[in-house]
Amino acid sequence: MDKTKAAFIKDPKWPREILGTRTRRFYKTGDLVRYSSDGSLDFVGRKDFQVKVRGQRVELGDVEYHLSTYPGVVLSMATSPKSGAFAKSLVAIIQILDPSLDPASAANTLSMVSNYQLKSAGFSIAGIEKFLKAKLPGYMVPNHWFVVERIPLSVSGKIDRKSVELWLTRLSRDSASPVLANDLSNGLGNGNANGHTNAHNGSHLSKENIISFKISSKLASLVYHSDTQATSKLIGQDIKLTAIGLDSIQIISLIMFIKQEFTVKLHISILLHPEATIRSVTQYIEELRAVGINHSVEKSVDLGTEFQVYKQQMKGKQWGRGPSIQNIFLTGATGFLGSEILFQLCTRKDVEKIMVHVRAKNPKDGLLRIKKTAIQAGWWSDFYLEKIEVWPGDLGKCRLGLNSNQWNCLSGKSVSSRRIHGIIHCGAKVHWNSDFSSLKAPNVDSTWTLLNIINEAPSILKLVYISGGYNGPSLAEKNLRMEDDRLLVQEYSQRSIQNRSRVSVVKPSFIIGTAQHGIANTNDFIWRLVASCIEIGSFNGADADYWLFISDVGNVARIVLECCDTNRNDSTVSHVGIIEGLPVREFWSILGRDFGYNIEPLSQEEWLDAIYADIDSKHEKHPLWPLIHNLEKEHGKMGMPMDEIPEELKVGTPSSRVEAAIRKNIEYLRRIGFLPSTENIH
Repeated sequence: MDKTKAAFIKDPKWPREILGTRTRRFYKTGDLVRYSSDGSLDFVGRKDFQVKVRGQRVELGDVEYHLSTYPGVVLSMATSPKSGAFAKSLVAIIQILDPSLDPASAANTLSMVSNYQLKSAGFSIAGIEKFLKAKLPGYMVPNHWFVVERIPLSVSGKIDRKSVELWLTRLSRDSASPVLANDLSNGLGNGNANGHTNAHNGSHLSKENIISFKISSKLASLVYHSDTQATSKLIGQDIKLTAIGLDSIQIISLIMFIKQEFTVKLHISILLHPEATIRSVTQYIEELRAVGINHSVEKSVDLGTEFQVYKQQMKGKQWGRGPSIQNIFLTGATGFLGSEILFQLCTRKDVEKIMVHVRAKNPKDGLLRIKKTAIQAGWWSDFYLEKIEVWPGDLGKCRLGLNSNQWNCLSGKSVSSRRIHGIIHCGAKVHWNSDFSSLKAPNVDSTWTLLNIINEAPSILKLVYISGGYNGPSLAEKNLRMEDDRLLVQEYSQRSIQNRSRVSVVKPSFIIGTAQHGIANTNDFIWRLVASCIEIGSFNGADADYWLFISDVGNVARIVLECCDTNRNDSTVSHVGIIEGLPVREFWSILGRDFGYNIEPLSQEEWLDAIYADIDSKHEKHPLWPLIHNLEKEHGKMGMPMDEIPEELKVGTPSSRVEAAIRKNIEYLRRIGFLPSTENIH
């Protein structure tokens, strides 16, 4: 019933005003169309096709729309096959405008266009790829391209997606060798449409370079497994690593392979760089071995320079004042902390409306995501629906992906009852298999957009930004070069505060479930580290006497809401570092004393040897496998030396609430089987 209702528009004004018709309902087909010069409408795709490719959500409708706007494209389709040689990759099928083709001759079959026909039509995959990169995020640009004589249509005149997808599923790498060649050339950026003639120009690896060939072979086995035909096409080709769609597990597998095979440990940022190729990776390895160094350092981004760019754009703007906070704009409500913030907002009598920004194709789907997270956290009630208003959007897009009405509410240009009075920015793109440039739009630019809004909108009184767990001096105090998008945002927000802004920055460290429910996030590093230490029976004793900054999600959310209190002095809440916690030794003692785990401290060297040996034996099944870069960065340390913590923070007394929350979280993790019971430890 709800789906049927959502599919109709009831009694819009324009038919009565323009056509003088009676009240009627209109069906929303979900089709994407464009106007032709003669006023007719051309079907270009659907708006409700969403798939996940390499861990990223991709709206196929967006891809198809931009494909359709490229000169020479008659029809286009984007898809991600579930099986076959091109499974789990993003594929584009294109029909081009070419008078030499006879559409009727290919009416019932899918046939690839010859290189001669493509050249005659003046069509280039390199050109359309460059066009898409200017319009879409990199992960939404297809990495496989098929130019066909004709895309089959259904009786209703729409693309027959089932026929095309069946064709792709049955297509072998061998029969699609021209396309595979094009994929490889796209990795180099020097290809031709459908990959003929000069597809391999400059892409062959020298057989004399053993390192390159070994990496090439490993990549082929990681991506194509037992597909010998596909493997043979890839081995010996120099390609961009991003072109073949490595996921996080495969990236770590490649790092471990390089470490074992060449006794060199590459930093993950080397492989994640958008321009990384087999040749460039080989060069890094050779350079490190030549100078006798067995590890590389993290490639950095100059955050100081980035900060100055944003500072210059904000120069000269003044901050205003506004009314009391009644309507709140919240991002990140489907995350662990964001969901708890939403819950506490729903229970406040002084909050009338919560406009929740959600990455979704429509409000209904957005609400389903919110409800799913809330139900998992144990707090959902339909009673809260009267306060929640879902705003579908995307932090990485212009104006956060909001429509004009929502943007007017946020920027203070709507009627007074609809204006936003407070912003809680808890949303961020969390995808470690991405570099700074990939995270900059959703994480840095989105916050800069919100900072600009409070300059323009006098109705907004507070903006609270939830930063990462960095506990140290600001960029002003240290000349840091770090690849950390959240640190950049934090620094800019803090500078805004110094300029008498209405911005607060909240910096939690480790966040765990509450002492009441104990529902823990099993993706968090701390619990994966705990599971790993239980398995080997030891922890890193090097930081046993350090202070572990850790708080329960309920307390962090409460502090965030306190920062929205307009009665508090701005100078007391501009920068909030949550300092509660306990000594690292006490954290491990709880696991041993209260739950019977036998976990002994080892020296850092001994412990790292033990944990790496365990990782080597279990590979992808090890809980720290996808987070091994975190382990390498901090060497398994969780806390901060007491002598590095400013005296004014007054840490040292363990929080009894935090201790109770830790116990409750461990009980929950044992109950769901994430942590073993002591009886099952051998």
